[in-house]
Amino acid sequence: DDDDLLVINKCRQQTVLRLHELLGGENRIVVDAVILDGDAPHAMARLFYSMWTFRQSMVQIPTIHLLVSMRPNSNRTPWRRNVISELLDKLEVDPLTHSALSIKPKGSSRQGDAYEFHILSVDVDDAFQRLRHVEERILLEHGSAVDVIPEGLKGGILRYLDMDEFDPVSFSRDDYDLSAAKQQLRGQLSLGRQSIFQLECADEGKDSSPSIEAILMGSLAASNLSPRRIRTYYDRGEGTIVVARCAGGHAIGMWDGRNHITINLFQFDQRRSQADICLNACLEMAGDGWQKQLRDDMPRGIRKVINFAAELV
Repeated sequence: DDDDLLVINKCRQQTVLRLHELLGGENRIVVDAVILDGDAPHAMARLFYSMWTFRQSMVQIPTIHLLVSMRPNSNRTPWRRNVISELLDKLEVDPLTHSALSIKPKGSSRQGDAYEFHILSVDVDDAFQRLRHVEERILLEHGSAVDVIPEGLKGGILRYLDMDEFDPVSFSRDDYDLSAAKQQLRGQLSLGRQSIFQLECADEGKDSSPSIEAILMGSLAASNLSPRRIRTYYDRGEGTIVVARCAGGHAIGMWDGRNHITINLFQFDQRRSQADICLNACLEMAGDGWQKQLRDDMPRGIRKVINFAAELV
């Protein structure tokens, strides 16, 4: 309630004054660490939360570099974890790092009780390295009886290597196992080329109602593809779809009813020049105002084909 808040605020002010006295009246108070051990009450956590969240800059009083909240039982006293999370959301400084370790008896279930360390650090560039050192020390002294599990790392900055520390390792092609890639390269079989053309009419004020059937038939004729069967659909949305089957492949033309045309062409002839002929014919048949916006060419075949036949010679 309000009385409790007043008490906490008064306690915070007294704590700041006491720190001033201990540091000889220096303007900036730097506290290396605050540790909320298993006996610390909730009010103590709120006091330091209040103290820390007054911080708005790198030079404001006071500065706490490290806040550690110990949680002897992970299934109790959730405030010990929550106070760290609240501070993480509240503070706007960098680097700000939240890290956590969970210590459990060997062989215990993941949902079982654990001893947790929640650590919030400010202005500590090597927070991750320090956490790793803590983990190694615990394992060195108690590794036969407990497991140490990092529960999370959030925030902080990357630590870049100095020039004298940078020692890159070079790998040659022979260091990699390329047997699977070589087998796939030998086994693939390219059967044809699929080309997708997308055209758009740049002049929106112009009547852009193309005859998609005439465009598709004209482009197939220019590519020496004679349709064996043609079907036109007028009931697919606001535009038109034309499907044509040929001895040398097939083609699908779509007009969206506005200013977009898509041509999906498959030919057994895998030469790019043949697809170029079809694209140029489409643009010529569509008329002024229509321009190519996208083109995709890809091989089609079996056994994970990724190359055209000419590329495998």
